[in-house]
Amino acid sequence: EEPVPLSDVEKIAVKEGTHSITIKGDNIESRTDSVLVQAGETTVYDLSKAQQKMGVLAVNANVSDYKLYINGALVDSTKPSVLPFGEYDVVILKNGYKEWSQTVTLNQDAVSVTAQLEAEEQLATVIVNCNEADANVFINGEEKGTAPLQVTLPYGTYEVEVFKDGFTSYHQTVQIESSVVHISATLG
Repeated sequence: EEPVPLSDVEKIAVKEGTHSITIKGDNIESRTDSVLVQAGETTVYDLSKAQQKMGVLAVNANVSDYKLYINGALVDSTKPSVLPFGEYDVVILKNGYKEWSQTVTLNQDAVSVTAQLEAEEQLATVIVNCNEADANVFINGEEKGTAPLQVTLPYGTYEVEVFKDGFTSYHQTVQIESSVVHISATLG
């Protein structure tokens, strides 16, 4: 008749007869069963009858064809996951994007999470050669050194200028979208 925390006891002494047992908890459905207790016998009540509360975790992202991990296990990213109430570490991986992760609390029938993955910065090696040694190389107006020159730059569009006193300068707009870019400047 009085609530007894399960952590406090393994056995409860009761009088013989029929008793109602109610199981309640934060992560289980409440359940009441009748149990017949006979004198001199031990009656075992199977707590697995008290089901865990379940919910649906739906994960959406701004990219497709990603790998979805929930508590370290790979799951089908095209379907919502049915899970017991609780906290979950959700991780999304996709090549070319930074890892996305979040701890999600599933504490209701359905929880939806939207992930915004950010593209990783892709870097290129830019090699500038010139027909005249020690020509000055400027990229987007910033002096980078003298040719021959090798620099690392993020993918994008750049203004490349190469000049040396007494020669006609070289100027070109370069689109960097591969891991290695060669620029051959000819000064006149």
